[in-house]
Amino acid sequence: MPLPLLRLAGACINQSAAIARLTNSLEVDTAAFRGATGWRPPFTLEGGLRGVTSNAG
Repeated sequence: MPLPLLRLAGACINQSAAIARLTNSLEVDTAAFRGATGWRPPFTLEGGLRGVTSNAG
């Protein structure tokens, strides 16, 4: 379903906030978690993508 149509439908049934929660960015800032725990990801983004693409062919 096209996003503008979904948003319009949500507005018509008074569910704009719910539609926004489902369709807005899901990006998470992990800085606070990393600072509190000292955790670091085992791979960089570039390294992870390189591993995926090298196994794709």
